[in-house]
Amino acid sequence: MLILTLCCLASADEAQGEQQKSNPTKESIAEFAIVALGPKPTRKYSTPENGGEAAMLLAQPGETPPSQLYFRTGKDKEKDGRWNSLNIPFNNPSTLRQIPSDRELRLYRKLSGEDNFEPYITLPAIPATMRRIFFLMPSKFGSTPWKESPKIRVLTLENSDLIDKNFILINYSSHTVQHASEQKVESVAPEKIITYRQAEVGQLYRLAARYGKEQKIIYNTAVRLNQEGHIHLFVLYDGSPATNAGRDVGVFRMVIPAREEIIVPDR
Repeated sequence: MLILTLCCLASADEAQGEQQKSNPTKESIAEFAIVALGPKPTRKYSTPENGGEAAMLLAQPGETPPSQLYFRTGKDKEKDGRWNSLNIPFNNPSTLRQIPSDRELRLYRKLSGEDNFEPYITLPAIPATMRRIFFLMPSKFGSTPWKESPKIRVLTLENSDLIDKNFILINYSSHTVQHASEQKVESVAPEKIITYRQAEVGQLYRLAARYGKEQKIIYNTAVRLNQEGHIHLFVLYDGSPATNAGRDVGVFRMVIPAREEIIVPDR
């Protein structure tokens, strides 16, 4: 796992505190993951020349989220700190990473074709021992939805409403969705979350979701609770019908492993 060490300028009195922070304890570590959610751009192809075949073109800056974001570490990180990178999955699962608690993380985007960086987002500090997933979504739509800094939505896994739950559905889309689990059907409005606790480990559970007057199916699947403590996370977001099988609602799925003991480096 990657441990991010964030430093700041400190007075003589603060120096001792910073020294303690450089030797983290289990109680001073938090965990986080970042996932970008949003519509995939339409594929574009080059114009064939002299009877050749058209080639698929790469997405232009702003059409997709940055594949990597950067942060600085070092004694004076704002001036001469070392640049470090974080991979940003796009509509795909991420991995929880360790981070010192109670310190925000400023992330930068690398400018295309340059060795320069510009501020992109700042992740708020995470309390000690907490696990959070940060979802990045376009602040506005159009041909380049990721050109501007995205919106941030936060899921805290230690929220009292989520404790002991092994299925979580969050609706970040702009549509009200009908969700079915076994014999139960619920209406899930935008920005709402529903959770379940299924007790039988190893059993298959049927799940389905649909939306709109045409009752378009978002997913119709089954999940197996194959280990105690695992969480099946489903997140709905606004997608593009042109690249999402004709649906306005996309679905992100991720299995969050049961929490493992945090490993702290030897002092």
